[in-house]
Amino acid sequence: MTLIIFGAAVGYFYNTPLWPSKPHLRLKNMFIVKNLSSGAGWSAGLLVFPMLRVHAQPDWMFFTAFAYMFAMVMTYEIMWDMRDTAGDNKAGIKTLPIVLGINKTRIYTATLQFICLGIIIGGLINARLTPVWSLHLFPSMILLALIIFFPQMIRFNRGLSHLLIMAISIYACLSGFLATRFG
Repeated sequence: MTLIIFGAAVGYFYNTPLWPSKPHLRLKNMFIVKNLSSGAGWSAGLLVFPMLRVHAQPDWMFFTAFAYMFAMVMTYEIMWDMRDTAGDNKAGIKTLPIVLGINKTRIYTATLQFICLGIIIGGLINARLTPVWSLHLFPSMILLALIIFFPQMIRFNRGLSHLLIMAISIYACLSGFLATRFG
């Protein structure tokens, strides 16, 4: 029940003002809070519900998946902010690209993806993750290539961001299936 309330609150207040008299006071307008709330909301929604459904307790694998998912969602959110810089700036929304600049934001998103790679590689080296988890290296490598070598594609290609979301959704379903079959 707490998960449902948390998810509903994050979803509602992301676009809706916390107080009707202050229309700009919504999570989407709060510097870094919008990214953190999306990261936490999506990660919790995708990982906590299945854990509760099977009556499991959070363990090392859960926290590994949560950290990976959180960093991945944060990366996507910040990449969208890079794409939407002109509109956010005009609307007065302070995002990482507006506050830090595009290049520092690229460093931040690349760092998030290096964390994702470290989570997976560390788990594989320590044999805490099965080899099927190595598939999760590919999304991070693709995002790193875009962030480092093709930043203009992130900023000016709206179709790319939609394609990336569809790809990661399909990839998440595939990896969930593989995890149930191969650990």
